[in-house]
Amino acid sequence: MKTAFLCAILFCSFSVSAVENQSNFPFKVCQLKPTSVDFSFVRGHKNGKGHSLQWSMTNNSGIESFEIQSTYEDPTDPYSNWYTVGNVINTNQKMFRFTDQTVLPGIINYRIVAIMSSYSGTVVSPFYTTVITK
Repeated sequence: MKTAFLCAILFCSFSVSAVENQSNFPFKVCQLKPTSVDFSFVRGHKNGKGHSLQWSMTNNSGIESFEIQSTYEDPTDPYSNWYTVGNVINTNQKMFRFTDQTVLPGIINYRIVAIMSSYSGTVVSPFYTTVITK
């Protein structure tokens, strides 16, 4: 991915310098705009004895799958233990869903980790916090 991006930048740089040197260059100059992948929203609601999460992305391109994680600890603490409660494959939908059936009473925090194709990186959602009572 990085190699293709760098090649495209070099090509565009070459095209720009060629256009400046030749006024009748037959091709249009390309402009690359990096695609931003981020979470549009993350929300949830009680679903039977579990808790359902829904989320949407600004751009689905380049995402392999989503890993849903939860913790009962402070989500802002870098030493909190986050547990993977499920995975969702990217099917290029507008909205994704997951239901966690393994909830315990208390304050639970969720986050969703978008795993990029070829494991080239991750995008982490904002925290979603809920109180589970039984």
